[in-house]
Amino acid sequence: MGLDALLVRLKGRAVTPATLDDVTPEPAPVQACTPVTAVTSQIINDVVNVGAGDTATASRCWLIHYPERDPVELTCCPEATHADILAWHPDAVAAEPFEPIRRQPTDAMTADEDQAIRAWLAHIGEADQEIIDDVLGQCQQDADARDYFTGRAAAELPGA
Repeated sequence: MGLDALLVRLKGRAVTPATLDDVTPEPAPVQACTPVTAVTSQIINDVVNVGAGDTATASRCWLIHYPERDPVELTCCPEATHADILAWHPDAVAAEPFEPIRRQPTDAMTADEDQAIRAWLAHIGEADQEIIDDVLGQCQQDADARDYFTGRAAAELPGA
């Protein structure tokens, strides 16, 4: 029983400080941990041993599992290893690499979009040509990536 509940109970009995010693609070209930189901156990077993025990497996996309909430998708550029992901997310119980479903763009990337993305990358201090090429390549093949990067450029750069 919490303090608030005890106070309400005591007010209902018209307890005075003199009779307070006669009140015995109810014991607090034991809170059980979230049970590990067979499905959760299988996910943890499958995920913990990425690539048959290879924690150095590198991937761009990761699905991070937490004990009491839905998994979270994470995209890294450059690729990160299993050990990196778990170090960056210490509250995670597991992480697994995955290949996202890409939505193909309906049109080719325009010169204005290319220029805006390059300008935004320069704005955030990205000078690694390999990463710049990777981002632009993603934007040419993935409509969601293009929308994300052009959206960031529009939001953070004046006149973009």
